[in-house]
Amino acid sequence: MDEITLTRELGRETPLPSPDRLAPARARLMAELTAAAPAVRPTPKTRKSRLRWAIIATGAVAAAAAGVASIFPGTPSSPPPAPGSGTQMEAVAQFLDDAAVVAEQAKDVVPRGDQFIYTRIVESGGARTEYWSSIDGEHLGQQRSGGKTITLAACVNGKAYDPSDPVDVSCDPARLYLADLPSDPDGVVSWLKRRNPGSDGAAYNVNGVAKDIWSLTSNYWLRPAQRAAVYRALGRFDGIRLVPGVTDATGRAGTGVAWVSPGQKDAQVMWIFDPEKHVLLGSPDTSQEALALVDKVGVTH
Repeated sequence: MDEITLTRELGRETPLPSPDRLAPARARLMAELTAAAPAVRPTPKTRKSRLRWAIIATGAVAAAAAGVASIFPGTPSSPPPAPGSGTQMEAVAQFLDDAAVVAEQAKDVVPRGDQFIYTRIVESGGARTEYWSSIDGEHLGQQRSGGKTITLAACVNGKAYDPSDPVDVSCDPARLYLADLPSDPDGVVSWLKRRNPGSDGAAYNVNGVAKDIWSLTSNYWLRPAQRAAVYRALGRFDGIRLVPGVTDATGRAGTGVAWVSPGQKDAQVMWIFDPEKHVLLGSPDTSQEALALVDKVGVTH
């Protein structure tokens, strides 16, 4: 089971969680996952529960604690335009198309399974965290923050692998590169809708779509054409808003791309882009300082 599927199963109808709100829970979760094994061996049920979260942990950043339901606190100061505004949708589509054009200029690299996604983020309050997340989910990753180092568990040959807490249980690796993710916006839209079928007459689950997009851009290695397609696809869904004059966690000014969750009135800022360069800065709660594909833990470029 990949992270996107697990994220959706853990709460399809809950609003998008905030990295800032999730940080304490994530820290506690990581600490528990990497603690030494207790004297009394855990039961199979307990092991399976711990493993379920250990595999999520290999995704790093926000998806590791996606089961914690909290409302995104980054609400814009001014109300969003009325839903269904044609002018607003055109503005969103154009802005995201500009961001897609920039994304397409990145070097196209197909990752190897033994590589890692390196990310460095700064959260509100100045806490800086580095992650090395295994591409194929079968290699031990690492998280570093505040002088502390935490091992991110792996799944090797269908079995859990964590030297600090060996358990003999089955697992599915969390793979952070989806070769089958379409590289055209129409394909991405169809892919998202298939993964998020609607109910009660709805064509698709809008909150599930938002969560999938958030998880894809936050935790997965996307090739340039895939990232561009995701940006363009987002501009084709109702409920997306542009929010000018917002800042990321380190105070960098930008334009927010926000989502109005079902049952909510206020937009929740999901991304913040540089309004001129159209490069992704982060969110109201995090600033992205680095994103790279590296060969081993400890390497940053």
